Amino acid sequence: MDEAFYRALIEDTPTLLLVLDRYLRLVYANAAARALIGSPPAGDKSARDYLHPDDWPVLEERLRTLRDANSQVLLFFRLRQADGRWYAVDGSIVNKLHDERVRGFVIYAIALHGDRRPQQDLSASQRALLNNLPGMVYRCLNDDTWTTLYASDGIIQLLGYHPEEVTHNARLPFINLIHPDDRQQIWHETQIALREKRPYELLYRLITANGTEKWVWDTGRAVYDDGGKVVVLEGFVSDITAQKHMEQALRQSEAQNTALINALPDLLFRFDHNGIYLDVKPHPMLHTSVEHLLGKSVTDVLPAPVGEQVMRAIRRVAQHRQLEVFEYQLPIARSGLRDFEARIVAIDDQQMLCLVRDITERQQAEHALQDALFYIQRQYETSRAMIATSELTDLLAAFVGHLVESEHCHVWLLVMRPADGASPDHFEAIAQLAPHNSTITLPENGLPIPLDNTTTQQLLQSAPHQAIAVPDIDMPVGLLTPENIALVRQFGVRAFAVLPLKLHQRWVGLLLLAWPHPRALRPEDRQYFEALAPQFSTLLENRRLLARMETALSELQAANEKATEASRLKSAFLATMSHELRTPLNTIIGFTGIMLEGMAGEFDDTTRYMISAIYESGEHLLTIISDILDISRIEAGRLELVDAPFDLHKTVKSWKDRMSILAEKKGLRFDVEIDPVLPAAFCGDQSRITQIATNLLANAIKFTEAGSIRLAVHWHNTLLTIVVCDTGIGIPAHALAFIFDEFRQVDASSRRVHGGTGLGLSIVRRLCEAMGGSINVQSKVGEGSCFTATLPLKPCVDEK
Repeated sequence: MDEAFYRALIEDTPTLLLVLDRYLRLVYANAAARALIGSPPAGDKSARDYLHPDDWPVLEERLRTLRDANSQVLLFFRLRQADGRWYAVDGSIVNKLHDERVRGFVIYAIALHGDRRPQQDLSASQRALLNNLPGMVYRCLNDDTWTTLYASDGIIQLLGYHPEEVTHNARLPFINLIHPDDRQQIWHETQIALREKRPYELLYRLITANGTEKWVWDTGRAVYDDGGKVVVLEGFVSDITAQKHMEQALRQSEAQNTALINALPDLLFRFDHNGIYLDVKPHPMLHTSVEHLLGKSVTDVLPAPVGEQVMRAIRRVAQHRQLEVFEYQLPIARSGLRDFEARIVAIDDQQMLCLVRDITERQQAEHALQDALFYIQRQYETSRAMIATSELTDLLAAFVGHLVESEHCHVWLLVMRPADGASPDHFEAIAQLAPHNSTITLPENGLPIPLDNTTTQQLLQSAPHQAIAVPDIDMPVGLLTPENIALVRQFGVRAFAVLPLKLHQRWVGLLLLAWPHPRALRPEDRQYFEALAPQFSTLLENRRLLARMETALSELQAANEKATEASRLKSAFLATMSHELRTPLNTIIGFTGIMLEGMAGEFDDTTRYMISAIYESGEHLLTIISDILDISRIEAGRLELVDAPFDLHKTVKSWKDRMSILAEKKGLRFDVEIDPVLPAAFCGDQSRITQIATNLLANAIKFTEAGSIRLAVHWHNTLLTIVVCDTGIGIPAHALAFIFDEFRQVDASSRRVHGGTGLGLSIVRRLCEAMGGSINVQSKVGEGSCFTATLPLKPCVDEK
């Protein structure tokens, strides 16, 4: 395509095209421009003749900037029409001075006056330029919704909306995109700028399509018609959210730093590298004015040793760029010598910061803590040593032995007499410690010392575990009588301390510390003694109680041996006597039985009644004797159990046959339940198992007047369970604790309805335990009782 083609294209485009030479003379205007301003003379008229006087300074400045930057700028201005009226245009200027064919500035513009769709009239190059800007170019009306006439594609990235959504309020007016809290303010600022006919700059928030907020910077100006009326507003909106957040963070950081510095309880100085004060934070601890320090060197203000110490630290910080921490002392008026800690750190190559803290209290606390730890450690070690020893002398040495050689201290442990401590009238020494080459003569252990001073007694009584010290007996401060002083001098004592030992309002003893020279009791020693005195008193008392307990234990063991021997003899006697009683009793029962069978002839009713009474009384007496014999054998350790096979089914049937007769006599129902999986043959002591079951059944029948008796026999996992339940009188809750004890009955009075020795249940318990089993009971008064005996029992293996 030749040059004629491009010239024709330029001539036919609706975009205004103007060319200015380097002297800002109008050298070319295309057809659209000539139609607006008329045909300009070729190169002999300045562009200033065609621009509104208010717009020429802006255009001239932009062209100067454009010449230096060699780039492209946007521009809004007004052109004079051929008829003399002003026409608003919007466009851009391109620097083509370097182009050999142009050698000037090219202005591309579109007419604004009366046109409601300027976006369609923009050239492709202008649209591309506006859409590529990092923000949104807009043109809008100055109405209550700021109706948008044009928005560049930058709105997409800025707010997430497309230009078509906001143009002519298609979807929503631009006013709705502005944060509600900012609308009134920016409207006010805009209208002031329009009245003053100057550009405006606004800072406000926009709401994006996803509901988030963005801070924007809006710069623009109004386009006026010939009558000075605002036609449109044009401007550029850029996103400054990140900058705004940074500013907010910076302000917050500055506020925090300021608050932090103001809250610091320390002195704060800023030096240069020569130690000159550049800035000082006012502080109550600063005993001079800030003005007095500024501009002076630290060596001029501080004492020479401290000033040199600070300067050495400053030089090290300047050289190594590392934090320097050091301590020093300064005499402060009305405060004395104070301890300080200084921290110096570099700010930059020329300045450094110094933070000074008063650490006097901290130093004092650290010293006190070290002393406290030392004494706690000593108390702990002493406590362990006292607990680990049982000898009286070793116990005393563990408590106060560290003073004996180190301070030539004499220690004397005394106890009060009489021993109950109620009204002690003298001391008695029971242990003592003395250094080598002792100059104090202490009485031997056991020598009594009379306590005849009532004042001293009252003082000791009122101050348990509180040391009473006399630094010098020549100045006894009223504590000692002349007799006491003479006695103390006799022993060679010049100073002493007394530590009363008391436990639960009872005197344990008295600890006496004596020195051959004047010596005051130090506060730390007093704290040590008073802290450990309760433990020392407790150990002394425990030692005394232990001795008494050992004596009592020896006496108890002797008494127990006598009681055991007496019980053994009693059991042996009962076993022997029971056996001797059974022999004649069996004869009585045997012959009376024969007589009742009629084998000795016939008797009248009275005689038969008397013989029956003799027989029944003999049977009852035999049962009692058998029970006594059994319990005696068990207590004497002579109970022997048989391990032989027997048929448990037949055994249970015999229980039923024997006990059902007794139940029928009292009109009681007798139920028997046998486990269907119960093996036929078991190995064990059949007679003792029968004794357990019949005793329980006999008791159930005896204490049941109406209702039923139930016997249940179960076997599971080598355990045989015999359960006997009744609907009798029941057992009170308090009696369940002793129901299985020997010779104990619920009703032991002479008027009891039911007789018995109280041995039956005891024998049952003893037999169950001898077989490795147990028995328990559940009962309720008026509802009955249920006894459960559990015995380990194994079925016998068929040997055939």
